[in-house]
Amino acid sequence: MSDKKETEESGLTTEEAKELELDEQPKPTRHHSGHHSPPMSYNEETGRAHKKRQRENEIARNKFCRIVVIVHWLNTEKGRNTVTEHREHEKYFKHTLSSENLAKMTENEFSEFYNKLWASNMWRNKDWYIKNKLISPNGLEKIKNEFEKLLYISEDMVWKYNNFRKTRRG
Repeated sequence: MSDKKETEESGLTTEEAKELELDEQPKPTRHHSGHHSPPMSYNEETGRAHKKRQRENEIARNKFCRIVVIVHWLNTEKGRNTVTEHREHEKYFKHTLSSENLAKMTENEFSEFYNKLWASNMWRNKDWYIKNKLISPNGLEKIKNEFEKLLYISEDMVWKYNNFRKTRRG
């Protein structure tokens, strides 16, 4: 009786509704392949969450594998030599850029310092670059003062770096 009442309100008879395939269940609004996934228990993950967790696990495994490879390489002679070279490089720059050494740095010492920077390896004629692109447009005193500010004033590092880049050329 309720079927007849509902269809009468919409202006359709029960037979007309059956012909139009109107049923109690609403039609899905999204298209799908027609394959329904099995019912999930409360503790199971959705497809996206499962894939995300799988990806996170894969990333963690890859990181672990890279760490193992690096640790193995560090135990080789080449790895130990590289670490020693990096530590010597670090020691040189800490000494050269100390506040007292920076203040009394000469043009030749600045040239030596710049030549030891690995980033400067892109320049073939480093001495020309140092003289014509760094010292001439800025002056050695300005360069030393800007390094002093960059390394030793107590400001936000991002601000110090941006200020260092803006206040000198080259």
